Amino acid sequence: MNELNLRNGDPMDASIFRIEVVNRNIKVNCKSDENVLHAIEHQASGKFMVGCRFGGCGFCRCKVVEGSYQELVMSKTYISEEDQREHIVLACRITPTSDLKIHYLGQTGKMEDEPSVLLDTAFDKPFI
Repeated sequence: MNELNLRNGDPMDASIFRIEVVNRNIKVNCKSDENVLHAIEHQASGKFMVGCRFGGCGFCRCKVVEGSYQELVMSKTYISEEDQREHIVLACRITPTSDLKIHYLGQTGKMEDEPSVLLDTAFDKPFI
C-alpha cells in the first residue's frame, strides 16, 4: 500500500489503491477519498460506461470480487439488498479501503466484456 502524506490543509494519509476491472483489462490507481468510477473515468476513459456519476443511472454497476471498500447510499432501483450481500455495487458510490478487483456489470447485470454504449466523458454524450 502506498501512502501520500499531504500538508497545508490537504487530506492527511490519503492512501492509493490499485483497482482492476478484470473483464475490461483496466488497471488504475484510486485514492482512498476518491470514488472508483472517478479514478477509472480519468485514467481509462472510454473503457467503462459513465452516466450520471451520482448513483442514479446504474451504468457503473459492478461486482467486487476481491478487496474492501466503503459505500455510500445506493438507489434500490439499481442495487437491491441481495445485490449488496453479493458485493454488487455502483462504482460511483464506493471508495476503496484496499486494492480491489471488480467485474463490470452495467445496467443489464451481466458480466459484460464490452460496453454497448460508450460515453464521451468530455461531453457526456454517446460516441457516434
